[in-house]
Amino acid sequence: ATGWRGTTRIAAGDVDLWTQIVLSNQDNLLKTLMKYQQSLSQFVDAIEKQDVRQIRNWFTQAKERRDAVES
Repeated sequence: ATGWRGTTRIAAGDVDLWTQIVLSNQDNLLKTLMKYQQSLSQFVDAIEKQDVRQIRNWFTQAKERRDAVES
């Protein structure tokens, strides 16, 4: 339950505040979202093609990023 709560924290916040935060960080946010969109598109493609190597690579990279945050 705490994981779900953490992932919905922004949605539970003040709409006007988060709107201003987004607009104040527009350039960085758009750049990051575009990278994420590209990554998700590649992941979808790998799933559609049943490309086991690419799917495993996607999860391996995600784990490495997650582990780096913990250290």
